[in-house]
Amino acid sequence: MKTSWINEKYIDMNKKITLLIIITLLIVPEILLARAGGGGGTNGGGEIFTMILAFILAPFFLIYSAIMTAIMEQKRNKVKKLTRQLEKEDKMWNIGI
Repeated sequence: MKTSWINEKYIDMNKKITLLIIITLLIVPEILLARAGGGGGTNGGGEIFTMILAFILAPFFLIYSAIMTAIMEQKRNKVKKLTRQLEKEDKMWNIGI
């Protein structure tokens, strides 16, 4: 079977997407807490509060991302297993290949 190149491309793409998600999650709390007019500047010290809040929230976003990734990986594996089973049992499944 010639599926090894597909798996390699998928794994490479998966690593890129994971890296993008991690970088985004590290930046997003800062962006979500931003507002027009800034974070208070030198008067209110809102910038420090926002940074602290971003560092507090970042692990929760990362944990959520890890949980969702694990759930999606389980579902993907289940679909692959069922597809292989269908391929073996249904003779019409790969008729075009």
